[in-house]
Amino acid sequence: MNLPNNYAKIFATVFCMVEVALTCSRTAGADASLYSVYKRVQYSQTNSGAPTLLQSYPYIAYSSVYLTASNSATSATLTEPTAVTVPMSLDYLINTLPPRWAFAEGDDFASQAEMDAAWPNGNYTISIYTAHDGFK
Repeated sequence: MNLPNNYAKIFATVFCMVEVALTCSRTAGADASLYSVYKRVQYSQTNSGAPTLLQSYPYIAYSSVYLTASNSATSATLTEPTAVTVPMSLDYLINTLPPRWAFAEGDDFASQAEMDAAWPNGNYTISIYTAHDGFK
């Protein structure tokens, strides 16, 4: 695909990411619209050559709970495969369409090994304390 340079960078950022979704589902209640846990690797492609890994922290592990309103949930936690429970932070995500409130936890890493050590493969559990639906 031949795109002008500025569009090629956007295209590469958006479409040349490799994402492995571990869990992604819609909730049944009205307080949260989406929850997910995933690992991904980001690539860049600025010309007709092969994509390359982003130079700065291309590995990302992330979990999120998208809320239907700013006060539709009071808290959320992520329980890792190691049975450690981590509180998720409430953030206003401006890089989503549309922008929205979400509980989130994640980090970026310089290597696959670092990401896998911090976010091992296995079962993750998200617990959501919602305003209308209670504990989920």
